[in-house]
Amino acid sequence: MNRILISDGTNLYHRNYWVCKAKNNKNYLEFILNKTISLKSFYKDSRIIFAFDTCKSERKLKFFPEYKANRLKNKSRLTDEEHEEFNCIYLQFIELMKLSGCTVLEGHGFEADDYIATIAQMLKPCYEVTITSTDQDFYQLVNKNIKIYDPLKNITITVDNFKNVTEIKSEYFLDYKCMIGDIGDNISGIPDIGPKTAIKMISLYGDYQNIVKNLKIKDKLTYRETVIINSKDIYEKNKVLIDLSLNYSDIRLKGIIKDFVNKTSFEKKALQMKLAEHDLMNLYEEISKLCLKN
Repeated sequence: MNRILISDGTNLYHRNYWVCKAKNNKNYLEFILNKTISLKSFYKDSRIIFAFDTCKSERKLKFFPEYKANRLKNKSRLTDEEHEEFNCIYLQFIELMKLSGCTVLEGHGFEADDYIATIAQMLKPCYEVTITSTDQDFYQLVNKNIKIYDPLKNITITVDNFKNVTEIKSEYFLDYKCMIGDIGDNISGIPDIGPKTAIKMISLYGDYQNIVKNLKIKDKLTYRETVIINSKDIYEKNKVLIDLSLNYSDIRLKGIIKDFVNKTSFEKKALQMKLAEHDLMNLYEEISKLCLKN
C-alpha cells in the first residue's frame, strides 16, 4: 500500500520556532526548513502533504465565539517586533512549501486539523496515512490505516499500541478529550476533572454516556462524580468543538482539498529565487526532494 505523510505544518513551525529561540539561534527559517527536510529522510517513500492554520475555523467560531480567544494572551511571550517577525517567517515557510511542489492546505475558513482529518479519511482506503503532530486531538483518527507520529515523544500511535500509550481504548478518546477540554483552544473541560479522573472514569464505565448512566445508579457519589453528571452541556459543547469527524461530510471542504491537490506544482525557478532571497540555496536540493514528483 502507498504511503502518505500529512504534516501539521503549524504545529511543526511553532514547535521548532521555540526550540530555535531557546537555542538563541536567529536563523529561524533555516532551522525550521532543516527540521522539515528531516521528515523526508524519516519517511523516504512517502509523499508529503502540509496543512496550516492561516485563519480560525469559521464553523467553530460561529458556534463558540471565544474559541482560541486566549491565543492573543500568548503574544506576550514576544515583543511586537518579534511577533511580526514570527508571522513573517511563518508565511515565508508556507510559501516555500508551496513552491517545493508539496500539496499545501490552508485558509478558506478551515484550520489545519479540519484539512488533516478530512484528507486522511479521503485517502485511507488506498493509502497508509501517517499524521505527524504533537496535537493529541488527532488521536481520535487512529485506525488500521491511519497512525500518528509524535516527534516530541518519538512514538507512533497505532491501533495496536493505543491503549498502552494513552491508558484508554481508542473508541473512548474523544470522550476523554471532551471531558478534560483543551486549554490551547480555550475549551474548558468539566470543572475539577483532570486527565487522571477522566481516565479512571472511562476505564470503569466506558464512554461519557455510560459514565453518567452508571454514576446515577450509585448510592453515594463523590463531589467529582456529581460534577460529571451535571456537566452534560459542557460535554456536548466540547464534542462539537473537538470532534474532527464533523468535517468528513463537508462537500465544500472536500472540494477545496481536491482543488489544492489539482493545483499542486513544483515551481523550480520561484523556489530557487525565494531561497536565494534568504541565502538558503544550500537547501535547494533537499527541499526539492520533498515534492510530489519524487
